[in-house]
Amino acid sequence: MIIIIFLFHFSLQHSFSEGVGIGVSFHKRTGATLGPLISISLAVHNVPEGLAVALSLVPRGVSARAAILLAVASSLPQPVCAIPAFCLVEAFVVVLPTALGFAAGGMIGVALVELLPDARRDAHWSLVAAVSLVAGAAQIGMHMALRDQAQILGIGL
Repeated sequence: MIIIIFLFHFSLQHSFSEGVGIGVSFHKRTGATLGPLISISLAVHNVPEGLAVALSLVPRGVSARAAILLAVASSLPQPVCAIPAFCLVEAFVVVLPTALGFAAGGMIGVALVELLPDARRDAHWSLVAAVSLVAGAAQIGMHMALRDQAQILGIGL
């Protein structure tokens, strides 16, 4: 039972940092382009993330229905945290770099503390490393393609 609480707690923390990331990305200096990009990226990211949360709970004795509900519930802090983060950044522009750094650090921390150890426990380290590198390269490639497309359309990213 403690591991279930632990998994749910870290999923909540992860969602909190994503919500902060969404909120600060809509700052008036960057919001027209960065806000939608971050929101879409996180929306796409939330599908496999929710699946990973649910699938990690089922082997620990949680019913499929309860696992789905917990996965959805663990994402609730995202919109709840986005609005105050947006308001904070709008009110205190000097906080923007720190808020973006906080959001990035939270996401990196979750990846290093939660995702990679779980993956490593269930698969060989070389497979985890290869998939992580390919996913990272794909993310960078998508970002570069979107940036190029934005430049063609005259939108600065």
